[in-house]
Amino acid sequence: MELIAQQAGRRFWLLRLGSPYQTLIPKLGSTYVAVVLACDPSIAPEQQAFISTQLVETDCRYMIAWGIDATNWDTSVDYAFIASDPNYDPPDERFLMTTWHDNESISELVWFACNGTNFGLHEFRDYMFILIGEDTAIESELLTSLRDVMSG
Repeated sequence: MELIAQQAGRRFWLLRLGSPYQTLIPKLGSTYVAVVLACDPSIAPEQQAFISTQLVETDCRYMIAWGIDATNWDTSVDYAFIASDPNYDPPDERFLMTTWHDNESISELVWFACNGTNFGLHEFRDYMFILIGEDTAIESELLTSLRDVMSG
């Protein structure tokens, strides 16, 4: 995982995940926003469920999905959150918001992540962009969009 930017007390991280998708997501020590950029059409449901469970276990409180089958990522993280409680009723203070952004550009996605994700008692300081699969063009566009949002 790489720290790619800092601004006004906020930290922006990039985590690249590749097959077989068994890398553990590091804990940041605080709740965070995860932006999943799904670039691998061959990811198996079990691999997606493993990553989704990791997001819940590492205190992600807002997950934004973009890319291939973004709606499936939204659903997978919702299921992982519900399953995190033995009675399938996690407490409200652990609520995890999920959204998907199928038809948005990466610049719109990054703008939303940086400006539209605080809710309730959550004032996020950490933002983790998770690249699922290798796509250097998407990564480059992500980094450019983040610089643009932060400068403007």
